[in-house]
Amino acid sequence: MRYLLIILLGILTYSCVEEDNQDGMVIGNVSFTLGSTTRANELIEFVEGDAVGVYVLDRSKNSTLKSAGNYADNRKFIWNSDKKAFIAADNDNLIFNSPDRQLDFYVYFPYKSQVVDATSISHTVTGNSKTDDFLFAVNDEHTGKKDIPLNFVHLLSKVNVLYTSSENRDQTAMTIRSYTDTKVNLATGVLNTTVNRRTDLPLEKVSGDTYVSFTGLIPPQTFDTGEQFCMLSYTGLGTAYPFSFAEQRTFVSGETNEVKFMPKELAYNFLVTPVSLSFAALDGVGQSFVVTSEKSDAINGVILPSSTVSQPYSLSSKPDWVNIAGNEVTVVENRGSERSGEIIFLQSESNLTTKIAVHQTAGVITNDYIFTFDDGSTSKSWTSISASGASNSYSLTSTKLTYVNGTLETTETQGYSASANVDWASASGSTISVSENNSTTPRGGIMTFTQNESGKTVQVTMLQLKKSSVDIN
Repeated sequence: MRYLLIILLGILTYSCVEEDNQDGMVIGNVSFTLGSTTRANELIEFVEGDAVGVYVLDRSKNSTLKSAGNYADNRKFIWNSDKKAFIAADNDNLIFNSPDRQLDFYVYFPYKSQVVDATSISHTVTGNSKTDDFLFAVNDEHTGKKDIPLNFVHLLSKVNVLYTSSENRDQTAMTIRSYTDTKVNLATGVLNTTVNRRTDLPLEKVSGDTYVSFTGLIPPQTFDTGEQFCMLSYTGLGTAYPFSFAEQRTFVSGETNEVKFMPKELAYNFLVTPVSLSFAALDGVGQSFVVTSEKSDAINGVILPSSTVSQPYSLSSKPDWVNIAGNEVTVVENRGSERSGEIIFLQSESNLTTKIAVHQTAGVITNDYIFTFDDGSTSKSWTSISASGASNSYSLTSTKLTYVNGTLETTETQGYSASANVDWASASGSTISVSENNSTTPRGGIMTFTQNESGKTVQVTMLQLKKSSVDIN
């Protein structure tokens, strides 16, 4: 009798869950198919036995999905390859729909049996792309039909790290330094990353003809400038090379991100110290410099150990007033204005250049003025000048000596002028003329010669005799 009741119950259940009305509305359990836009960063494919979890919101009773106590909580549905749909795992997981219900379906993958809160589902990334993926779909069309189409989206971020080097390609492996723990809110479809400690997760290696790609899934997160993103290692060689971004990089849900991990390449180092030299106008002391010229193997700018060797270089150009002997710079005396130039070195292979800026101050120009009478004196006396007037010539030495850096450069005659402190004496050149003294009193004065530019002076003191008699008309 008990066996018969079980059979009858099964028949009744089957007839209930599979009977459709004329409008195609189901009066039994639902299944889930894949919608035409089921993609995020790639086409989503399920295999036999893949399971999803389903939550159902009855909008006639509640406006938002609750942590628990919904129309249906975490029902398990399994992918059937023949039907190309997710069907209930068993009778305990059936979900019933009808035209009179306002049902929203919230579906996630992969199914987790121990979920107590639909708004905070824990998901941990382990570095296994087959199990790391987390998909989410919602259908709120309220059709009441049996087949519920789902358009899944990826909530994790996909990473493809490309490595194009052909050297030791088969021995390469890649890890990514990522956060692993997340919480998913099915009510919003938002995955939040737990920011605590990053873990090195392995990436799956996919070999191509000209490259190796390392792929995996990580939670959404941001890597700061200089913060390690991934690590390339060579199996059996005991070497590993980190990679960091040159600027901040953010990975978001549902995106595919390509990162190019550069292969081993030549890195050239070419610099000179100091980068500038200054010289006085007259400077016989040389100044030394040091050139560093190296070639190394590097990955992403990181120099590989024991790979650095010296690289030849040559002098490319220099000013003609600069001399170089070995690693010492000297300059030719500057007898003109200040001058500047560059010493340029050229590295072989790379064609990189490095420079020393050179500067030399202007030549030091000084002047010396000589202004004397021919005997070297600076003063003369002209006495007993006839009362009737007279003229007297003097021999003057007036020169300008120009020195550059202390060495005599030119000697030239310097002009001068004359002035008297009396109106009865005048000068033309170095000749002094005194007019007639019509007074019975002797008179005196001073003639001053002043050199141009220097302002130096020489003087002639004049004393004219009185007139012996005065005519009376």
